[in-house]
Amino acid sequence: MALYQQARMAMALGRRAEAKVLADESTASFATKEARALVDYLNRSEGPVTADTIERQLKLAADTQTGAPGRRIDLPIEFEFDQDRLAESGFLQEAELCKALSAPEFAGLSFLVVGHTDSRGASDYNQALSERRAQAVIRLLTGSCGIDSKRLRGEGRGSRESLSRGNSDEDYRMDRRVEVQVVGR
Repeated sequence: MALYQQARMAMALGRRAEAKVLADESTASFATKEARALVDYLNRSEGPVTADTIERQLKLAADTQTGAPGRRIDLPIEFEFDQDRLAESGFLQEAELCKALSAPEFAGLSFLVVGHTDSRGASDYNQALSERRAQAVIRLLTGSCGIDSKRLRGEGRGSRESLSRGNSDEDYRMDRRVEVQVVGR
């Protein structure tokens, strides 16, 4: 856990490369949820997760031999605070997700799109907001990408599955996200 704390400190001081090395070491020795979330955040804060990376993760999730049921792919489809409107970076990530889900090898798969919020606000309000966020992504995928709506189901989890324990703007931004799960053929 000490490496994780050092990584958070390095990130707070603006030393991202050092933070990434420390966070990677932290997950290798003691893979806590928070350490994995920090590694994911540092990896994706350099830009959107590419369609190729998403496709590789989806292939693993869909493979009945190696994929774990309900395997999650956390994506930085970020939203404006207290909104179901995507942030600018969220649109970039959504475009990469669109490319990946449009690949021919995924034509027979269906997906669960799960919306999340940060911890600010009442739990009932956050639940409704997370549901609207999932639906916003589904609307974009069906409208802009032409993905059949029958292949997508939305769900909200409010702030129940927070990735961070902090209360900085970066922590809150990390929790305003969407994840995608392969749910079947």
